[in-house]
Amino acid sequence: MSEEKSTGSSYTEKSRFKNFMKGPKSERVNYDFKNENLPYIKENQCKYASIVESMVKIDANSGDGDGWPVKKILTYKNNGDAFDCDDSNGTCRLTSKVYKKLGMKRDTELCKDGDGGDTMNSFLNLYKRTGKIYELDCDFFKNKGVEALSDWDAFYGKLKEAMDKPTLDDLIEFTERIHTIGNFIYSLPGFNLHRQSQTQDFWDLALYGIFNHFEQGKPGVTSEKAPLASIIAADGLDATTRWLDRYCCWPCFVKRTYMESFCEKRYPFEPLPFFRDEARFEDFEAGGIKMPQNRTELKDCLTNINNRIKERGELMVAALVSEEHIHRYDKCTD
Repeated sequence: MSEEKSTGSSYTEKSRFKNFMKGPKSERVNYDFKNENLPYIKENQCKYASIVESMVKIDANSGDGDGWPVKKILTYKNNGDAFDCDDSNGTCRLTSKVYKKLGMKRDTELCKDGDGGDTMNSFLNLYKRTGKIYELDCDFFKNKGVEALSDWDAFYGKLKEAMDKPTLDDLIEFTERIHTIGNFIYSLPGFNLHRQSQTQDFWDLALYGIFNHFEQGKPGVTSEKAPLASIIAADGLDATTRWLDRYCCWPCFVKRTYMESFCEKRYPFEPLPFFRDEARFEDFEAGGIKMPQNRTELKDCLTNINNRIKERGELMVAALVSEEHIHRYDKCTD
């Protein structure tokens, strides 16, 4: 996957978005938003400049077969949360502008809830699951900073020995796609902060809970348990409900968050599970999380996540280019 490098010293939404829209479509779909760390640090003169320099060096040596996307993420995590490329803390001007351009985020003066960008599918839990399936020790992910980074080379060597190449390639591609446009969504802070423990950051489970939330509002549909309680810890329920109240129904949510690739193509557009398991959603409703249990399910999961992130990214980029396909938050007619 090719990447557009961050350039320029003017750190405004307009300038970063203009830079992002240059070049071919594939570069925008595959663009690694972690690269926005560099202009942010230059503008704010943060103490994490050395970390960004390390990320740039990792990019320069990409393709050398050492699992460099993971090295880049581990290096990025060393910034002490000063910068978040999905704009969960209001630090990424480009991501904020993308959310606004796509109609997912209201203009600043209209939004009193703060920033709540979210990375839909995240890195850690799926790597830990991979380690468990292949019987490899991946406890080093508990370490932060240099320790985790230095231990990665040994772990990657074990992965190459244990995994078939197509699955390993899918795992590395997943790491590359984590911080691309197709894996970002604007929500409200309560949703971002409180869904991890409930869903283990599996986006298909989060979508399933949101789908049931909208279904429960239909006449004749009842449930003993509030659907959002299955995906959001109690402290995040209020903010999540207010965020979803912006959408009149489930089809509206799917369309205006560009979530078509994660759902069935026909009405009622139910969420698609990440791997073939008839009981995945049923187990989740019962309070359990069905993880990939074997190598086949893991391969299926990785392939589906990668394809759906890519397809959604292409849809979002197409909307940014044409603008006529952008679904504004205040024009819900579904």
